[in-house]
Amino acid sequence: MNFFKKISLAFTLAVLAIIAVSFIFIADPSQNELAYAGSSDNVSGYAWSEKTGWISFNCEDTGLSCATTGDWGVDIDISTGIFYGYAWSENLGWISFNRADTGAPPQAPFNGVEAYIAKYYSDGSNQVLGWAKILSLGDGGWINLRGDQADGVHIGSNGEFVGWAWNGNDDGTGIGWISFNSDTDGSAIAYNAQADLIGQPQNVVVTQQEPSCSALNIQWDVPVLGAEGFQIFRDGEQIVFSSGTCDAWPLTGGTCNDIDLISGQSYSYVVRACTDVGCNVSSDSAVAIGTTNAVCQVTSLLSTGAECPNSIFLSWDAIAGADSYNVYRQDESISGESALVESGNCSSLVTNSCIDTVPVGTESHRFTYQVAAYTAGPPPEEGDLSTISGEFVACPYTPDTYEEINPGE
Repeated sequence: MNFFKKISLAFTLAVLAIIAVSFIFIADPSQNELAYAGSSDNVSGYAWSEKTGWISFNCEDTGLSCATTGDWGVDIDISTGIFYGYAWSENLGWISFNRADTGAPPQAPFNGVEAYIAKYYSDGSNQVLGWAKILSLGDGGWINLRGDQADGVHIGSNGEFVGWAWNGNDDGTGIGWISFNSDTDGSAIAYNAQADLIGQPQNVVVTQQEPSCSALNIQWDVPVLGAEGFQIFRDGEQIVFSSGTCDAWPLTGGTCNDIDLISGQSYSYVVRACTDVGCNVSSDSAVAIGTTNAVCQVTSLLSTGAECPNSIFLSWDAIAGADSYNVYRQDESISGESALVESGNCSSLVTNSCIDTVPVGTESHRFTYQVAAYTAGPPPEEGDLSTISGEFVACPYTPDTYEEINPGE
């Protein structure tokens, strides 16, 4: 719709305002009115100026159908964050977000060669930077959205606009502060401008997941503005077939596991936020990198026997890429934690078997073991511990063996 048609529409709306009480902007908008949203624009609701009253962002905010009033409103391009369209004030007329109507703003931002004057940033800052213009006020009609200020206009994780915009001139003219949310100005009347948008997932972290040589866990912050679910991309390709959980839809929990990967391999991940009708590359997270462990878990630890006075024989399948193995022993007969075997045949181990000589005096104790493969790297890495194996006894305490363990007593 061109500007002149919009001006004609303003007069039509004025007539409708007399006929329809619900279109009196200086009255309080009802909760039902606050819920309206236009079919073609993704911004709705109200802002408030103490000097001039309500500012509406969508033709359906009026309580009348857009077919009756004409299809007008403010829209944010979900691919770019750029604002387009018109808001309406009963006392000011049209407020434009279109560069074609407004010309270049009086100062930065967007006073250069840009084809727009206002933009939303879904990068976690949630700022609304730039300008709108009250057309009836000419060069004195510029509204600074101030998104780079702490109390400037932002869009929260629930899609609500918050903060203050400003219209004022050196000669003292202007309407002053414009509030976008009743929480901003402390009003007893609930109102806000609302965006039906989708944000970018933040703080994506990739960590190893057991089995660490073939699985990674991807986590990100939720909720994400407007997101009904998420798609996960590995090395630029969407994960669509997986025995993990990253191909689920709708993936909503802020975490998934990617499995059946290659050991010692680095992978890049992007999380894309999606609405219930589609997904867009503008809602991609920053890239996060994760690397699987270079050595896999030992899965076959067993004891091949024991021998008095204090020997336990251990064996397991060799692990590809392992430079050595770490053996951990737990004495189940006493309290304590599993500890690395740092002396004897099972320490500094480069083979996949060893004979552990348990401490003197514990020959009849019950021992359990775990083994982890190790690579010197770089970077140095220890694989996942094997499942606990045992209980094994070096020399069971019986009358027949007591003399062998304790000769001369």
